[in-house]
Amino acid sequence: MKTQVTTPDGHTIGLSSSLITGREVVTYDGQVVSKKTTTLYLSPHSFQVTEGGAQATYEVNFIAGWFGHGYIVRRNGIPIAHS
Repeated sequence: MKTQVTTPDGHTIGLSSSLITGREVVTYDGQVVSKKTTTLYLSPHSFQVTEGGAQATYEVNFIAGWFGHGYIVRRNGIPIAHS
């Protein structure tokens, strides 16, 4: 799965995961901010950035199951994108 999410401030979060290898990568404006390999596909990713002079904390969860996979992205605890 390769997906791009646009933040409220116009930045881009890239999400990439593989059901076969369990590798998950999160990028922010093209820079890797988190990467993990998991067998559960429920590992949380988090990172902090400065946007518009204020600190923003992002949390990303990849979700996988028998019927497909998805994600949820939260900014300061508020969901901004999901699938």
